[in-house]
Amino acid sequence: MAIDQSLVMTFPNSQGDVEIYMPENTRVLVKCSGGADSSILLYMLAKYRHEYNPTVSFIIATSVNQQLPYQYIHAKKVADYVNEIYPMGDYEHHQNENRGGEFYPSDQDFLTEPLMKKSDKLYMGLTLNPPIEEMKAHNMYDDLRMEDRDPDSENIWEVGENELSENNWRHNRPFVRHDKRGIAEFYDLLGVRDTLYPLTRSCEEKTTDFSKHCGTCWFCLEREWGFGELEGK
Repeated sequence: MAIDQSLVMTFPNSQGDVEIYMPENTRVLVKCSGGADSSILLYMLAKYRHEYNPTVSFIIATSVNQQLPYQYIHAKKVADYVNEIYPMGDYEHHQNENRGGEFYPSDQDFLTEPLMKKSDKLYMGLTLNPPIEEMKAHNMYDDLRMEDRDPDSENIWEVGENELSENNWRHNRPFVRHDKRGIAEFYDLLGVRDTLYPLTRSCEEKTTDFSKHCGTCWFCLEREWGFGELEGK
């Protein structure tokens, strides 16, 4: 696959630079949960479209876990904000109700697989867990974490680590080698720590009060470890 270097945008990061590249008229499907990772990814992709390739078009997918019904609420806030800063054109935002638990992966696929047929590329904001020693020191090393995201996991996602490699074209996970501190670095690099970050939500405590994070679940602990704050300003 020939790469047009004039369409490559690099986002520097101490945990590894991220390079975004899309040919003309690429249709991009972005999975956005309203969490910190997928939200900054959507922002970066919209910035890329604005500054490098205005022919890119977006489809956003939010699979709403019925146990975490805040997801579409925050994903929409994020999409509205991103679109205000870097207009995404006539983008689509699709959602479905996800049963959660053991059904979560299959219900996600039920939403995204039909949308993939309309898209050229899929982007996901999956990230690395903190270092094992850090998780243990901050009481994060428990069964609620996704063990496949552990730094020493044999199942760590390899596909999409570097989207410019020929075999990693369609599925892209540009943060697969970045933990939450690396993600916080992207927020600071792009100057959206005080604007975009407060719109996101990472808490997975069962509640109908989405005004604040619980501060005690694994995902809150990871978020606070990475950003040094839960809610933002």
